[in-house]
Amino acid sequence: MAKPKIDKTPVQLTTEIATFARDPFFNSWGGIIRPRDETLATRGGGRGIWIYADIARDGEVFAALEKRTLGLLSRALVVEPASDDAVDVQAADAIRAHFKRGRINRLTRTMCDAILKGFSVSEVMWGVHRGLILPMQFKARDQRRFVFDDDGNLRMLTPVLAGAFQAAGHFVLASIHR
Repeated sequence: MAKPKIDKTPVQLTTEIATFARDPFFNSWGGIIRPRDETLATRGGGRGIWIYADIARDGEVFAALEKRTLGLLSRALVVEPASDDAVDVQAADAIRAHFKRGRINRLTRTMCDAILKGFSVSEVMWGVHRGLILPMQFKARDQRRFVFDDDGNLRMLTPVLAGAFQAAGHFVLASIHR
């Protein structure tokens, strides 16, 4: 007996239904998700995420965070090509060589800030190197400048009336929880 051929996935199977907009436990105002961290709500005193910076100054907390960060940094960098095609193999080789110059360790250390604060953001500064567009520098950014929208996308707060700017491809996000 021949199996039926399926040309398209039914719409109800490809549509996301458990969105932030439908989540009764997420506070959203103007399309921006508000933090639901109990510590920030009960002890933050208006200081927000920066109470976690104070926690990191504790010797035991600092030691635990440093141990976790160094453990992560001790792992070997693995870059695999997307396929066996020559262009993918060449791209993987270029990325591997590019990141062996220490850039990935600096980025990893910066992004480990997410362990304590829940998320960390670095801006990617792109450039051309040997004919390839590569990330040349990563600049850590203050978490207070960023929020998440109802779709879970990172948004950068700006002083203009629009409020939040989405810049896909400009930022690297490490997120432990939202």
